[in-house]
Amino acid sequence: MEASLLTTIAWLSIAVAFACALWIAVDGVRHPQAMAIMNRWLIRAGLKEAM
Repeated sequence: MEASLLTTIAWLSIAVAFACALWIAVDGVRHPQAMAIMNRWLIRAGLKEAM
């Protein structure tokens, strides 16, 4: 039973992460920065930390 609970929590965490990424992407499209290069800053910073 404990393993299935942990699996459920893990899948829930992944779903929340994807929802946050989608929220950030939509917000970036709806509210672009004044300087075009700054629109890419969030994506590049996230990729840099992932590596």
